[in-house]
This record gives sequence, structure tokens and C-alpha cells, in this order.
Amino acid sequence: MRCTRQIIWHRIGSGGRVGSFFQGRSTGRVVLVACLTGLITALAPGPLQAEVQIDGNAVMTSRSGPVDFRDAAGTERSVQPRKAFLPAELEWITPKGSQAFFTFSNGTALGIGDATRLRCLEYRQRPFPSEMEGFEYEPSTSVLTLELESGRIALAAPQLSAVSQLVVRVPHGTLRLHRGIAVIQYDEDGLHLRVIEGNLSYHYPDNQGREFVSGGQYIRISDQSARRQQVAERRSLEDLPSGIERLHLATQHARTRVLFKANAAGTEPPQAFMVVSSDYYQQASPRPYEFK
Repeated sequence: MRCTRQIIWHRIGSGGRVGSFFQGRSTGRVVLVACLTGLITALAPGPLQAEVQIDGNAVMTSRSGPVDFRDAAGTERSVQPRKAFLPAELEWITPKGSQAFFTFSNGTALGIGDATRLRCLEYRQRPFPSEMEGFEYEPSTSVLTLELESGRIALAAPQLSAVSQLVVRVPHGTLRLHRGIAVIQYDEDGLHLRVIEGNLSYHYPDNQGREFVSGGQYIRISDQSARRQQVAERRSLEDLPSGIERLHLATQHARTRVLFKANAAGTEPPQAFMVVSSDYYQQASPRPYEFK
């Protein structure tokens, strides 16, 4: 297992032979080329590998205040804290004063601020073996597509694979977090992008252009500037407003609260385990008595 921290977790829930066509010195070259070709073929994701995907799941690690969940038909769905669920095709709504935090089975954490409407349009991932479990790297590859209608979210995905896709659609464009930590907000002043670390790209409507945002940068794109394909404001990311700082720090913490382990069936979502520090079990008992 790649995770080196000491933790304790609780479960939540037809070929033929290759003939010799050359003799002498050329034989060694043919064998070398054949070996290299086989190695590249084995490492590269082929068409069959790309198609083998399963539904990814997630866990709501914590929340403050009510959170509404609705399916594509608008029917209310029940999602309980610290219980695994399938997030695809769900809409998440937080009223003013509420927020919630989630961890996905690809290792990405999501924080939803108050007064936010967000949809999970798609979430698929490739199955992974048990030796790939951990927090340091994404255990396989995945496609996660969100749609932010209004409000504020934080994403923490420092472990994301280079070939995975983490996409957020907004009213005027689409953005992709390539790897890192970012806070995304859409309000009456437009789209606010704060990249804490890593890299993010914003694509204007109809893919007419794009903007790159790196760690330590802030940009704002208003509805008017999006139509002109221009940034309304760009500056270095200095002191964060307290609400935004608390949101992204709590989102990063949510990443370490759930460990997803490989499912032996291979066709079912990974198994979720809540992680508890081993120090928790070293606490003194609050009871003034002991059982003998």
C-alpha cells in the first residue's frame, strides 16, 4: 500500500509463435524491437482498457446544516454522512449557512459552500488492484464532470492522474483542473477562479479560446468578458478571505478521512473505509470505571 501513515480504517459500507526472419546480427535487433514493442503495448491503454470502467462512488465526510440531494427527475434522494453513495446524475443544493464535504473514490475531495447548486453529470473510473490503494496517487484513471450553476466549491485533487479528467462546467465556459487545489465561484460578478496549487485551464464558450491559471493566481471572468474572450481581472493570490480559506482547508482534510479499497468483484465500486488516527484509541476513557 502506498499510504505510509499509520491509520486504522472502518468499512463503510489466440496467439502464434514469432518466427525467425533474420539471421546473424540482425536477429538481436529484431528481438530487441519486438520486446520494446510488446512493452509499449502493455503499458499503453488500448481500446479495451479504456472501455473497462465502473461507476465511481463517494462519501459525504461531514456537513453543517441541511443539504438537498435530487436525481435527474427532481426526486429527493437520501445521502447519509459517512455512507458510500453513487454521485453521478445527482444535484446537490446547499441553502445559506450550510456546507458539505465529500471524498470521491479517485481520491478527489469536494467542498460545497453555502447557497450553492451543483450537479454531478458523470463519474466513472477504471477498477484498480489492492496494491494501488492509498492517498499519494490516484489508484487508476477516472472521468469526473461537474456542473456549477451558482455558488462556491473547492476541489482538492493533488493526486490526480495525468490522463484523468476533472471537468467543471459553468454558465459561460468549461474548466479543467489538471492536478491541484482550487476554489471555484460563480456569482453576479462572474466566474472567480482561485488556484491554491497546481494548474487549471478555462475554456471559453464554443472552445474559442482558453486561459491558464497556475498555483498562486486569481482570475475573474465576467459574463461580458467571456463573450469578448477576455479576462476581466487577473492578479496574484495573496490573502484569502477567511470563508474561502476555511473551505479549501476543510476540503483538503476531507481527502484523508476516507480510504477506498479495491473491490474483489472488479465490477462494483470500491469499498469505502472511514480513516481514524491511531491516536484516537490511545485516549483516556471518559468513564470512571472499567469492565473486568
